[in-house]
Amino acid sequence: MKWFQLARIALLPTIAWDFTVGILLANQSLSDWPVLAFVALAFIYHGSMILNDVADLQIDIKAHRPRPIVRKEINRVVALCVGLLMYTLAAAICYIYYHKVFDMCLYLICTVLLYNFSPTVLRKYLGPTLLATARAFSLMFGVSALIGPALALNDIAYVNIMCYALYYLFISRMAQYEEQGMPAMRGLAFVGMACLSPTLLLASELHNPLLIVALLAFTVIAARRPWQNRKQFWDQQTVQMQTRSSLCMAPLVLGLCLLASAHSGNHLLALCSLGVVVVTINLAKRFAPE
Repeated sequence: MKWFQLARIALLPTIAWDFTVGILLANQSLSDWPVLAFVALAFIYHGSMILNDVADLQIDIKAHRPRPIVRKEINRVVALCVGLLMYTLAAAICYIYYHKVFDMCLYLICTVLLYNFSPTVLRKYLGPTLLATARAFSLMFGVSALIGPALALNDIAYVNIMCYALYYLFISRMAQYEEQGMPAMRGLAFVGMACLSPTLLLASELHNPLLIVALLAFTVIAARRPWQNRKQFWDQQTVQMQTRSSLCMAPLVLGLCLLASAHSGNHLLALCSLGVVVVTINLAKRFAPE
């Protein structure tokens, strides 16, 4: 149970959704869904979550965060070894079974290692970009294992990758204020820009007419609580809650990408993003990181 909490297992459905939507957007069949490639991606993602707590132990102690390593329920050295072992297993899987994505696997590992163990000043300026890049690669990972990164990048379409990466970029910027809190209007600006990121999908002249309605609905749902709190200072707890809420809402961005897809078969599958959000929220209640 504590290991699930440490690894942020509640966010596993969002990783699975990234992986699956990338395949759908590239018009590849789900019958070829590369299971072991997903296992490798899950190892990288959850190994990174473990190593993040290893690297941030002193910060978490000062912030009085009741996380497993802080409470000494899990030994820090053991957690470090488990995280690195998960990276090693991910690299081995890709090298043996999906050599096309091996370089991407190493790049992804290096990206999250740089984020977790870089100096505080460097993380402050590069952190959001690194996290957005890592999440964009999780969208490409599955289809890259099937057809290679170059074709995957072309088939998924830049606009889908960009709007998803931008969403995480703005949410990551907001998360940087978890230690000290921030003025409500600044937080609302970050949420607002994240909500506007999917409007890039309107660039296509062939988009589904329902996309505009879905974009408005997404904005109302995602910005409702921040708008209600616009007149008060956002303390640490408020910023943390809003960050988690926004992360849980991320699958809806990919649902919008599916709705904007030229492939009509993807439009109905966009509704699955609602199910992913529900599952993620329920898992987050059971395996809360704090």
